[in-house]
Amino acid sequence: MSVRSHMELDGRWLRIVLDRPALRNALDRAAWRELGRAIDQRNTSVRVVSIEGGAHFCAGADIHELRVHIRDREWMAENHEIVQRAQRSVFEAAVPTIAAIRGACFGGGLGIATACDLRLADDTARFAVTPIRLGLLYSPSDTQRLVRAVGLPLASDMLLTARELDADAAERCGLVQRRCAAGEFDSQLLVLAQQLAYGPRQALAGIKRTLQAVSTIPVDHALDALAMEAFGGEEFAAGAAAFVEKRSADFG
Repeated sequence: MSVRSHMELDGRWLRIVLDRPALRNALDRAAWRELGRAIDQRNTSVRVVSIEGGAHFCAGADIHELRVHIRDREWMAENHEIVQRAQRSVFEAAVPTIAAIRGACFGGGLGIATACDLRLADDTARFAVTPIRLGLLYSPSDTQRLVRAVGLPLASDMLLTARELDADAAERCGLVQRRCAAGEFDSQLLVLAQQLAYGPRQALAGIKRTLQAVSTIPVDHALDALAMEAFGGEEFAAGAAAFVEKRSADFG
């Protein structure tokens, strides 16, 4: 299993741990499914969910796997929906969600983090939206959540140039609501989880629904076709090859 979970605080806190350390927790198709199921199948006693990694939160999608299926448009389309379904499960969870971030939080990993209600990061955390390096687009839903988190000007910079933010910059722009030193990370996560786990359940759920309603406008999912077109293009083929071979891509 690439996604582990366990309960704490008398079963009120579901801790989901992304566990592919060799790839900085880059998620393959199976791992995205596991993440969605962990959220959807949570016990009714759960009052708060956290998503975390080890030294790194999540480096995004597993490009090695995507490259294998690069010419299979049906596989790519199904994979895209699996990823989006997992992130919707996080975003639409009825209980508060926390992204507990160390190290890399890139691409699809940042999509998971912005789907969470709260983001706690230590000083090692780094954030970037990297699909442009692969000749790809960020999905409409991911883009919407990023814009809501950091504003349109900074989101534009991150999407168009893959600009990387350190923990300090992420805190200043509001991408991270809570930041701490590396040595304080576990204790700060516990304090936050306890506050939510033992808070007023109905009120917290109502606040979540209200925030979603006032901050989200319908996304034109026809835009997903643009993302899928990019997955089947020559630019992604060049970008994926460069990524696997650890060199800069030449897009001509």
